[in-house]
Amino acid sequence: MSGIFDGLHRIVGLGLVCGALLTLGGGGQKEILRLGCACLTVVVLLSTLQRTPIPAFDLSRYEETVQQKVDEAQAELLRAALRETEAELERWLDDSAAGMELNCRFSVLCSADSKGDVTVQQVEGIYHSGSRENLTVLKALICSQLAITQQQLIIREETP
Repeated sequence: MSGIFDGLHRIVGLGLVCGALLTLGGGGQKEILRLGCACLTVVVLLSTLQRTPIPAFDLSRYEETVQQKVDEAQAELLRAALRETEAELERWLDDSAAGMELNCRFSVLCSADSKGDVTVQQVEGIYHSGSRENLTVLKALICSQLAITQQQLIIREETP
């Protein structure tokens, strides 16, 4: 606290000296005195600030908060990517079934590992109508294209 009062005394003293000097002289002399007072003010202010201790800020709390927000944003992006991947796969499966003249609707469940690699966990389908041979071909296509096993592919029959 004494550092603040010491700096305040220096600045007030400088103001008094500069004020007294500026009452003297005129014209060009006055302009030179103003410039000298301005320079002296800057020197006094900087030397005062240099001596005044600046409190250290504890940024660790803010760093933790920022890291938490980054982690939450990354998790949300991953969830959004998973939802989009699932929707695209469902559209692809529905289109493939329609191309084989099958009336089926699919839902896909995906997951991601810590590196962000997405894998298909399960594919569920509801078979309404169409050729059983084409259904068998579609099942094989799904397993091979999505790299899943027969146990991960569940197709239920639903009669209209």
